[in-house]
Amino acid sequence: MKTKARTLLIIGVFSFLILTAMADRTSSSSAVVTGEGWLSWSPEQRIIFVDTYLMGYLSGKLDACEAADKLFELEKPVRDLNETVDARCVRHAKSYSKDAYHYASVITQFYTEHVEYHNIPNVYLMMLLTDDRYQTADEIYQAAVKREIQTDFYWRKREEPE
Repeated sequence: MKTKARTLLIIGVFSFLILTAMADRTSSSSAVVTGEGWLSWSPEQRIIFVDTYLMGYLSGKLDACEAADKLFELEKPVRDLNETVDARCVRHAKSYSKDAYHYASVITQFYTEHVEYHNIPNVYLMMLLTDDRYQTADEIYQAAVKREIQTDFYWRKREEPE
């Protein structure tokens, strides 16, 4: 069991590193933006970002749960399809139950009302909006004031390729 847990941990760390590298590569485009960038986008661009984020999140969650099922249930017969490892994993993983319009609205309200937190990236705000965390711009603001969430983000200036 410890070997399986260690394998999952390694997979998780590796996935995080890949996603971080990908986010770093795309941050010079418009994938990761802060308050000014978000507010410069049209409402349609904000919805497209959130929709794409939600699709990617769901795809990653399903892939991870399928991998967990293969890792932990290799030869175990299935009696109840609701109790397979992947079904339990999906039920317990963090979720987004609202539509893209809702999340885009919360982020827009947060950036509009709290200029002092414009340095917080849009992808970080999306991470905060899972069903088990914050639901409103004001809740995120209160958490920022109390230092319950990260508020200091430092961006290195990227050089343009020659």
